[in-house]
Amino acid sequence: MNFRSRIILYVFLSFATLMFSCLRKDRTTEETLAQMLSTKVNLCFSRMEKCTISSCVDMETNCDTSLTKYRLVVFSDSTECTPCLISRMSDWKEVTYELFSDSCRSIKLLFIYSPSHDNIKKIKQFVENLSPEWPIYLDTANIFLRENKQIPINRQFHVFLLNEENEILCVGNPLYNKKMRDIYKRIIKGEYNF
Repeated sequence: MNFRSRIILYVFLSFATLMFSCLRKDRTTEETLAQMLSTKVNLCFSRMEKCTISSCVDMETNCDTSLTKYRLVVFSDSTECTPCLISRMSDWKEVTYELFSDSCRSIKLLFIYSPSHDNIKKIKQFVENLSPEWPIYLDTANIFLRENKQIPINRQFHVFLLNEENEILCVGNPLYNKKMRDIYKRIIKGEYNF
C-alpha cells in the first residue's frame, strides 16, 4: 500500500471512529434520559442546610390551587463554580415568570448546591450578601446524589422539572435554551400527558 492510500485509509478510519463515537454519545444521552424520566427524586432537604430565609416563588395568584404543583430543581455539584451559579440566580426570575405566568399552575424553584468543603464559608457569605428570592440548600455531604442514583454526574442532567409526587417530568436547562423553555411551558400547561 502506497503512502497516499495509507493517508486516505487513515482519514476514513478517523472519520468512521468519530461518527461512531458521536452516535454512541447520542444513544447514551437518550438512555440516560429514559432512565431518569418518571423516576422519583428524594429531595432529602432535612439532611441539608437551608441558607436563605426567603420563601419559594409561587405563581398561583387567582388560580385554583388544586392544580398540579411543580418543582424546578437546579443542582450543582463541587465540580461547578457555585459562586458563579449563585451570581446568576436573578436570571431565573424571568424564566420562572415566563414559564408560569400564563398558566394557573404553581412552581417552586429549588437550588441544591453541593460545594467543596473549601467553598462552604465563602458560599454562605455570598448568599447572605445576595439575598436570593429562592431557597438554597447546601448539600455538604453529597447526600443528594447518593440518594438519587438515577441522576448522573454529567451536569447537563442537573436541571429538571418534578411533579407533585417528585417524579422527573423533563430534564434540561431552560435558562438559556428557548426550545427547552418551550417544552417546559407545554408540560406545565398540560399539553403533555404522562
